Amino acid sequence: MTKSKITQSFEGDSLSPSVGGSQRITVTLDLSSYEKLAEIAQEKNMSISEAVRRSIRRDMFIQSLLREKGGKLLMESSNGKEAYIFFDE
Repeated sequence: MTKSKITQSFEGDSLSPSVGGSQRITVTLDLSSYEKLAEIAQEKNMSISEAVRRSIRRDMFIQSLLREKGGKLLMESSNGKEAYIFFDE
C-alpha cells in the first residue's frame, strides 16, 4: 500500500505532481485545528500525516455509507445517551 505524504505549512494551499502513486499537498490550518490534530496524533502515537490520512479515510467511509444507505448517524455515549451526528454535504 502506497502512503501519501502531507506537508504541514502555514502558507497557502498547493497541489504538487504525483510521485510514486502518492500525491503531496500543503494544507493551511488555523492554529487551534493544527493543535487538535497534533494532540490526536500524539495520543495515538502516530505522525500528523497519518492522523490526516485516517481522518480523511474515516470521513470518506461515513459519507459513502450515508450516500448508499441513507439515514442518519447515531452515536451512543458511555452513559447511554444518544445523539445524531450531522455532516456537511
